[in-house]
Amino acid sequence: MMCATAADVETTLDVAASGTGPASTGRWMITLEGHVISESSTQTFLTGLAALFAVYYVFNLQYQDEAACTLEFIQRRFI
Repeated sequence: MMCATAADVETTLDVAASGTGPASTGRWMITLEGHVISESSTQTFLTGLAALFAVYYVFNLQYQDEAACTLEFIQRRFI
């Protein structure tokens, strides 16, 4: 099992290509403009999902066009 720290991700991996390489260990990281701004302290999907929506809210970001309908549905229905 391979692991990567936030510094490893920022320097060696293409953070736009998620889910591949050393970072795919079951833990999550949230990146913004190529920098890791949040790492998982627990390995639950719900914690990662809540953190994702919190980042969109805190930084006043807009959803990507390709994922906007899905993320708005999840936000309105479950969050």
